[in-house]
Amino acid sequence: MTITVTNVNDEVPRWNHALHLEVSVQEESPLGTEIVTVSATDDDEGLAGIPRYYLAGITPAATAPSIDLDGLSGQVTLQSRLNREDVAAFTVTIGVTDLGTPQLVGPQITVTVVAADINEFPPVFSQALYAFEALERNQPSVTSIGQLVVTDLDVDENAAVSFEIVGQSTADTGLQVFAINTTGHVLVVDVLDRENRDQYEFEVIATNTAPPYFSANTTVVVSVLDINDSPPDFEQAQFTLRVSEDAALG
Repeated sequence: MTITVTNVNDEVPRWNHALHLEVSVQEESPLGTEIVTVSATDDDEGLAGIPRYYLAGITPAATAPSIDLDGLSGQVTLQSRLNREDVAAFTVTIGVTDLGTPQLVGPQITVTVVAADINEFPPVFSQALYAFEALERNQPSVTSIGQLVVTDLDVDENAAVSFEIVGQSTADTGLQVFAINTTGHVLVVDVLDRENRDQYEFEVIATNTAPPYFSANTTVVVSVLDINDSPPDFEQAQFTLRVSEDAALG
């Protein structure tokens, strides 16, 4: 007597990884770029043991890019443009069944896809010209007289900038009069003598610290304000006047 045990589809597909995944895909990646490959196992034999994957949903549906899910391999690929400025992240819900009869359905998983930023926007100064005022000073000191504001539509390291002063005039000491720190504050770092010079003008360049190193420039004008640091002085040391002895009063 031969007894043949026939497989009954009684095993539900189970995922080989967590029920929630998070992956990162660089924005502006070519169409067809792999986003993720999901994987499930079914302990049944034959068709009943073959998992079949299906796309259950994608959010936000209005701004998320088009994707493709291979029902047999579980590979998810990008099928339209991914732009971080349109959608910073989206979530894909994926389900799994087997090919048995009746089909058994496993739990759904979610995959959060984060659009990784690339440096595609230049920095922008809030003004084409900044006008600041600074009190004259006889001793060197480091004092902020104003801040330059820069915006960049990129994020994180792609939005970071460094500042550089170009074409700055120097004082009589040969040292730079102004400097700029990492937060865009313009600093007075040397003496200012209004009687010697009452205005300075120079250019500031902001450059991305990540490639491809976009830059922007602005003009800064600094007016030196007077302080009472010069005593009055006669034009000559001695004056001689002649007055008639019978001169009238007044």
